[in-house]
Amino acid sequence: MENQPYKVAIVIYASLQEHGGHSRAYRALSTAQEFKNANDDVVIVFDGAGTATLNTLAQAGHADAPLLNSLREHILGACFVCAQFYGVQTELEEKGFRLLRDHKGHASLRQLMTEGRTILTF
Repeated sequence: MENQPYKVAIVIYASLQEHGGHSRAYRALSTAQEFKNANDDVVIVFDGAGTATLNTLAQAGHADAPLLNSLREHILGACFVCAQFYGVQTELEEKGFRLLRDHKGHASLRQLMTEGRTILTF
């Protein structure tokens, strides 16, 4: 029996401002890299405070920017409402990130499940 690739959605809520937030965000990205390297179907969504995390990690010179950039094609986007709340909507759009508004302006986790994805949250 042939192994089927996994379908995974990694949702990042971690705030770089909270204790352990940076390590959670890094672990999420390194997990996404592991799935990518195994040729699995992986997407990354930034939600809640994670929208501000995405904005920070995407800044040139940030230590994790190379890892983030290596996963760019797998980043589905960031929650629109949360990006507005955390004041990063314009910056994310300028950096070319898609803002997700599938469920009343928010990113839809249900949509990820209807695609048959396992959702991992960080």
